Formats: sequence, structure tokens, C-alpha cells
Amino acid sequence: MNLIKIIYASIIVFFAANAFSYSGMNTDKFILHKNNAELILQQKQSSNVLFGFNRDADIECNSNNTSISLRKAAVSELNGEDCYLCSFYKHYISTKKNYVLTNGEISGNKLFLQKIDMRNFNSDELNSVRNTILDTKSTIVKLERKKDEINSEIKYLTGQIRENSVSDKPYYIENSDCEKISVNFKGVQFSLENTISISGAEVGKYKGVVIRAIVFKNKSGVDIKGNGYVVFGYKNPRTQIPDFRPQPIYIIKEPSKDQVVNKRLYSANQEAAMAPSKTDVRKGKGNVYYIDNLLLKSNGENQRYKIDNKSAEVRVRNVVYPYMNLKVFKEISYKKKFDTGNVAYNVHLGDEYYKNVDAKIKEGRVFLYGGENRNFVVSKSRDVNFKNEEGFFDKKKVITDGYKITISNAYNETLPLNIVERIPISTDERVVVRDVTVEDKSGNNLLENGVCSINEKGEIECNIHVDPDGTQNLIVKYKIVYDNDIYKIRY
Repeated sequence: MNLIKIIYASIIVFFAANAFSYSGMNTDKFILHKNNAELILQQKQSSNVLFGFNRDADIECNSNNTSISLRKAAVSELNGEDCYLCSFYKHYISTKKNYVLTNGEISGNKLFLQKIDMRNFNSDELNSVRNTILDTKSTIVKLERKKDEINSEIKYLTGQIRENSVSDKPYYIENSDCEKISVNFKGVQFSLENTISISGAEVGKYKGVVIRAIVFKNKSGVDIKGNGYVVFGYKNPRTQIPDFRPQPIYIIKEPSKDQVVNKRLYSANQEAAMAPSKTDVRKGKGNVYYIDNLLLKSNGENQRYKIDNKSAEVRVRNVVYPYMNLKVFKEISYKKKFDTGNVAYNVHLGDEYYKNVDAKIKEGRVFLYGGENRNFVVSKSRDVNFKNEEGFFDKKKVITDGYKITISNAYNETLPLNIVERIPISTDERVVVRDVTVEDKSGNNLLENGVCSINEKGEIECNIHVDPDGTQNLIVKYKIVYDNDIYKIRY
């Protein structure tokens, strides 16, 4: 969930002439592309326009390609509601003045103490002078404490401004005769996000809400408001794991003498070749999303605009793929409601939270693997009764093979577990896989009693329950029969 890359915006802003009332950068249209962002603003301007806390903007008069400068804004020109950072900045300026005044009071009191000469006072005045000195020292202590508090407030305010802007001071775009002004600047980030929130007490009876959204983060120092659309590029599908992969049987020809010399290289190359609601956003054509009344405050926080929002019946189960990994996954699946693209999920499962979870779509269902269930311990070993019988004359060659899977439950309750395994499948009519059995430790054939099933891909699926502190065994056996004239097989 590769996630669509977070992209810093390169934004183009257009202004038109006449009166302008500022409350965030009002836009006529914005376009966010896969590699950059373009913001188009049609604003009436008869005076200077408050741009924001970003002095690294490139500004052009589109009518004659002349440059226009930014001017630092005075505090008296700012209203608290002009922009998100304006109130922080005004508070910072007043707090800084308070700091200077407090520091001046401390210096004045210290200077007052330095100028006191006890020799200039008679005995009747000394007690009063000593009390004055004590009071002054106490005042200095209080003022020092106040200065520290003011300094902490200044650090907080400057931190808020610097963290969420490019510049630490606000700037105006000076008035000009241009009908259109283009402004390029950076600092806006955006990405796609899928989220599923799941509630429910029993496995198999969960309810979920699936949300697809565009997440914006504005740290440009410029508040942006308006209508427009977002265009995301197409990406290759994410790696979809865990997933079933068949285990084909390969026929190996007997090497000639020349081939034997290069046997190691041949084998290596052979291996390499065979390696196995109501929405905030309106969907347009392709990967285009229209957003009305977008408001991006430059506060550095994630701001979400929903694309889709649907309820879903959710199935949650424990799944293990021993042929690939001995970890037991928490498999979450639901019937696909809408296209979520090649973007990973954030999964809320009760009190559990999993981030950047890859999705797999199979037969109209979305599958998510939300972490490991450590209550299970799974091991796998090859069948000790393995046989490879050579054929003579017209007799066929026979391989008897298999493996044992052992599952332990360390939890204090019986837990269900879905096991997905495989056996080799033939890719040649001269090779046949037969006599497949899946047994428990008591010798019961689980393919016959419905606990396990097998399909034409060689995929074995078993649904079992493991008792508290209990252990279960699954013993898989099969035979591979092939013609005597075949040199060797590999699987």
C-alpha cells in the first residue's frame, strides 16, 4: 500500500483585478497531478493580497511576463482570521514585546540594587533599606520566572510557525496592473488512503466500514481554499501476499557429456527461469477526483476528504501457509464494494491497529493480512517414509512423498485455524499425481469427512479447531508416477 507517493506541491496561482476579501487563499480551480500540483485562483484584487508565510514563491505577471515581488506584512495589517498562522504570529509579536519589557524590568531592578550604597544611610534608615533590597530581589525572582514562561511561549509559537510554513514571517503580493498573476510555491503534500474499521465479537460475524480518502497535508505557510480536481497516476499492483502458488513438476532431461561439465551453471539457470455514503469527493473519469470547497489550512495536520464510504460484512479468520511461511496471519476479507486502487490499508480491528497492509483481490473479495497471531506455533517436516522407486523395463517410476504439519495452541480457548497447503501438480501427461491423502494423527482421512478439500491447482485447504494447550497433526501423503524413459523430475 505501494502507497501513491506523497508529493510536495508546485502550485500556480492566478489573480484577477478588483476588490478582494481574504480568508484563506480562495481558488477558482486547483489541479493536483501525480508529479506536481497546480493551483489556479481567480481573485479580485484592488489592493495588496496577503499571500502567507512563504517567501520562496516565484511570481509572474502573466500578461507581460514581468516579475512581481513579495512584501513583508506588518502586524497591523493582519487580522486574526486572515490565516491559520496569522494568530500565532500576532501572539508571537505581542509575547516577544512582553519578553523585552519583562527583561527590561529585571535589568532595571538589578541596576537599582547595584546603586544602593549602605554607607549613604544612617542607622534609622538601614532597616527600611534592607527591606527594600529584599523586596527588590523577590521581584527579580518573580520576573525571572515570568521571563522563562514567556520564553517557553515564544518557543512554542515559533515552533508552530516554522513547522507549518516555509518562512517565519507573513508576506503580501503587492498590487499590480496585471489581470493574472502566477505564483509557484511548495509545501503541499497529498496521498490516497484506504481504511477499514472492524467491530464484532465473534470470528466470521464482524461488521466493517471501508473508507477511501485523499489525505492532504499543508506545510506551505499558505492557506488554500477553492474547487478543483486531483489526478493520480496508475501504479503497478502491489505485491499481493500471502497467496497460493501451485507447485508444478518439471521433467529434467538426461544431460549429455558436454552438459555434465556445465551442470552447476545449468542448474542455476534452470532455477532462475522457473522461480516462482456521502462523499467529500466526486469521482471523475479514470483516476480523476473532483473536490469542492477544499480548505487546506497550513497547520501540518492530515486533512481527509472521503472518496467512498461503504459498510461491509467482514470475515476474520486465522490462516497459515506452511509451504511459504509458518506464521499464522489474521486474514480479514470482505466483498469488494468499490475500487480501492493499489494503495495499502490502515486496519482497525477492535483494539488492534495495523498500518500499510497490502490487499489481495480474489473472486470479488478483498483480502487483508493484518498481523501475526502468536497464540499458534506451527512446524512442518518431511515424511520419513519418502521413497523413490526406479522402474525396470516397462515398469513406471514411483515417488512416495509427503509431509507433516504440527499446530499447537498456547491460548486458553479453542481457536479456529485455516491451513492452506499444496501438493505437486503434473504439467505432462506422462506424469501422474495420485493417492493423495490428508490424515490426522488418528489416521482419519480429512479429505473424506469435509475438514479438508483439494482443487485442480493442488491447493489443499483445511479448517480445523485447536483445543487450549492442544496439538494437532496434519499428515499429507501422495505418489508421483512417471514413465520409465523420463530421466528425472523435480518439484
